[in-house]
Formats: sequence, structure tokens, C-alpha cells
Amino acid sequence: MNEALALAREAARLGEVPVGAVVVCDGRIVGRGFNKRESCKSALCHAELEAIDEACRTLGGWRLEQCELYVTLEPCPMCAGAAIGSRLKRVCYGADDKLSGSCRSVTALFSLPYPYVPELSAGVLEGECSGLLSDFFTGLRGSERERVQTGIIIEPDGVLLSGGSVLEGAGDALKRLSELGRLYILSSLAEDELREVFSVDGAEQLFGCIETVDTEGSDRQKKIRLIMRRSRIKQAYYIGCTERERIAAECAGAGFVLAAYGGRISKPRAAARSVAELPEVIAKLIGHIPVPVGRS
Repeated sequence: MNEALALAREAARLGEVPVGAVVVCDGRIVGRGFNKRESCKSALCHAELEAIDEACRTLGGWRLEQCELYVTLEPCPMCAGAAIGSRLKRVCYGADDKLSGSCRSVTALFSLPYPYVPELSAGVLEGECSGLLSDFFTGLRGSERERVQTGIIIEPDGVLLSGGSVLEGAGDALKRLSELGRLYILSSLAEDELREVFSVDGAEQLFGCIETVDTEGSDRQKKIRLIMRRSRIKQAYYIGCTERERIAAECAGAGFVLAAYGGRISKPRAAARSVAELPEVIAKLIGHIPVPVGRS
């Protein structure tokens, strides 16, 4: 179980829910796995399935009658079914899963009259296993609370785009800005059109966490206020390049950051001289420096 915990910590380091699993045969680990659903974008990448699959390949067969599975969290119905299907001798898990645990918490699949069911040992190193999960979700909730408090609103023309073309470094700037707060793009273009525009700079994958707001129908000031009220944003920063945008942002109660390379405003409070400087300027206003892209 200590080896399973080490794998769970590796999952947490990658931003995955920390669940780790190992399959043991005659005292030897023959299969390892940890949760990779977000990394692999697959609902099948549970720790138990990864470990069982590796054990089958190591031993050269699907029958694991002499093997035991150690996993840090109670298996879900899919993984409990895999334990039954692979004929594991025993399943040992750490923390109960009150939401989808299928060994005893929500249901007890191993107690049903299947032709072959594993023995069950629950609560193995339960404190360490549940503590790891608790710490992960506490940190995640804290991070989300901090992000929700800050909104970054951008009207891309003149800031990220010039003549319909993406300015150099705009994709990387969007990635770094997304680490500082929730991104909102005010544009008459639909989300799929914006995604296509920014695909040339490698930022199209960000549009799952960027909200696009149609600029038609009301003025900027009303749009900014609506975004702040609806999303419960504590502080918003509007990035623009004209005097009209500055006035709209400040009247709506948002901080204004000038894209100085796209416009001219006398004595701006905060300005960036290039696209690449935008995250740094916002970070200084918020009070912290962004985590580099790629770090968990």
C-alpha cells in the first residue's frame, strides 16, 4: 500500500485526483497504475485498470488468481468489475469512497453471486490514503476560490489580434493569464471562430476555460458589470487599447490595463508594451507572479 500511495502522490503532482494501485503476485509487484483521466482524456484511465492491465502483460495472461490488488481508494463499479473479471484473489483498499465505492460504501459487488469474487480487505493505511485525498481537494478548492475572485476581460482586437491576425506571443500570453484568473473575451466572433483564430498560436485548447461574451446588444460597461455580478468576481481587470475602453472599465469598477503597443492613452496607471508583458502587468496588480506554463 505504501507503493500505491507513492503512485497516488505522483498523480497529485500531475493535477490528477490522487489514487494509486499496485498488483502483487507472490510478494512481487507485477503491475502499477495511478489515475490519469485528465492527462489521457479518458474515463478508462483509473489506477486499478492501469495496474491490472500491466499485471496481465507482465504475467502473460488475463487470469490473476494468485494476485492481490492494493489501491488507495475504494474501487468504483468499473474497477470492482475489472477485479472480478480478472479473477483477482484479493482486493485491499485504503479510504472508503462514499460517492461511488462499490465494495461496501454505495454497493457491495463482491457480495453478489458471481462465479468468482475476490476477498476484501478495507481500511489498509486508511489515514494516509484519506489524508492524501483530503489535502488534494482542500488545495483545489482554495485554488478555485482564488481564481474566481479575479477576472481578466479582454477585447482581442488591438490586444491579441491585429487586422484579424494573431499577434506574436498571444497564445502564450493567454495561457499565462489563465493561471491568474478566469478569462473572458468580449467579441462579436463565436467561440468556435475564436478557437480557430487562436489555433495558429497553440491556445485553442484553452477555450474550455475561457468564456466568450458577445459584444452585440449592450455597451462595454454593462457587459463588464454583468460578468462581475454573474461570476461573483471580486476584482476584474480589463485589457484594452482605447480611451473609451478605459472609461468603460473604470466606470464598471474594473481595473484597466493598457495594451500600449495598440493604443495611446496619456499617463496610464498600468501598461504593457508587448503581448508578452500582459501577464506580468496583471500579476503585479493582483500581487503575485504567475506559475510558469507546464508546472502543476
